[in-house]
Amino acid sequence: MSTAVTYTEALKDIKDFYDESSVTAYVPTLKRTLKFKPLSVNQMKKFIEIQVRAAKDDIGILTSLETVDQLNELLVGNCVDKDASNLLQKLTIIDRDSIMAQLRVDNNPIVEIHTDENDVKKTEQVSIDHIPESIKSQKITEDIKGKDVVLKFKSGKIKLKLKLPTLDHDMNINAYFKSQVSPYIRKGTEKVQKNLDKILSQTYFIELCKYIEKLEVEKGDNVTVLAFDDPQTLTEQLSFLEELPSSLVSEINKFVRNVKDFKDSILYYVDSNGEQQPLVVDVNLFTTI
Repeated sequence: MSTAVTYTEALKDIKDFYDESSVTAYVPTLKRTLKFKPLSVNQMKKFIEIQVRAAKDDIGILTSLETVDQLNELLVGNCVDKDASNLLQKLTIIDRDSIMAQLRVDNNPIVEIHTDENDVKKTEQVSIDHIPESIKSQKITEDIKGKDVVLKFKSGKIKLKLKLPTLDHDMNINAYFKSQVSPYIRKGTEKVQKNLDKILSQTYFIELCKYIEKLEVEKGDNVTVLAFDDPQTLTEQLSFLEELPSSLVSEINKFVRNVKDFKDSILYYVDSNGEQQPLVVDVNLFTTI
């Protein structure tokens, strides 16, 4: 026998459902599990809206930044662990993609992959049900979490401390970048095309900047320490980054590639040719559930 209830009472029951149906996801850098409630219809709706905007975005920069913000907000909002405070400061970009992939597997491990080979569009369904075990078995090493790079010269040395970006740091830099490119984008496609080289080169250096924790310049007894984790000094940080020796920039690139290689080793699918391919974790992964 059904009982008439208010929408408020029904929402309380739905909340209980979310809490009781939480998904346990392994967090690589923390080496522990956290519990997350499943995605809501409203969250799915936001993903679809971003996907629609992305189809209209010729450059794809703003919608990609919006995607990151939405995924970060989802993780914080859906985590039901009582001891999981300050997640944005604790979780890294590898953790974000790993958790989101596990949430997708729990909902539906079959994913539609869209490819465009030789101007031929192709769609295939693949399984990613191996990913939770892959994330647990591939232990993240210390050299993926961070690395020190030292460049010596006659009177001293330059020490660059690199680390995996936290979600908070990633969001701060993305917000800065968005503020820099939005004026071009608001003026239309023609303005963007005229400044495309500048925008793309800035994208490259901003991505590198995310992985720098601090830089130390040692000369004799003097040591100068420059922190790269303050969003208020990003303009100065980027200008300084451009003045670094190319050998240091090359080392940052190596670190970024190693991070990507590790991520691809745990987040992948096997295509119809039996080849392992990296899984892209974005809103498209959740709009085809």
